[in-house]
Amino acid sequence: MGTPLRQIAPEKMPHLAMVIAAALLAGCVMFMAMVMILAKMQPGWTAAGPVTLIALGLCPVSIVLALVLPGILARTFVAGARLKAGDTANDPTARMRIASAATMNQVIVRKALLEGAAFFAVIAVLLEGTWLAAGAFAVLIAAMLALFPFPARFEAIRDGLLETMK
Repeated sequence: MGTPLRQIAPEKMPHLAMVIAAALLAGCVMFMAMVMILAKMQPGWTAAGPVTLIALGLCPVSIVLALVLPGILARTFVAGARLKAGDTANDPTARMRIASAATMNQVIVRKALLEGAAFFAVIAVLLEGTWLAAGAFAVLIAAMLALFPFPARFEAIRDGLLETMK
């Protein structure tokens, strides 16, 4: 069993977030590469089948959810962790651990939302061979890259959570 996020040193979290995000991104890209090799793509812009239409619908929905939901969950996580920690929640080290764990949860949830929709787009390409599904995949990968948790971004999110804890 792994180490709980609250027990990982806060200074290691930004690097860990980058590793997790890169692994999720690489998995999507490698799966799509294999599908593009194996799939028989339809020539030109053919009519989208039902799986492609679902993938196209999931694309904007998952991007909006990835932008909104992780922040809500992180604030809820912080509030719950502070209640659980009691008096120790006022300790700066404890606050840093709680904020770092909440930020890591935010990164994981955001990437999971985008990854799920990206994998669905890959399945649409595999089943229906439409370029529209491949386009939805490309948009989702672009969103994953745009929201990549570089250390400065991770620390900015974490610092924002720390401000809410004062």
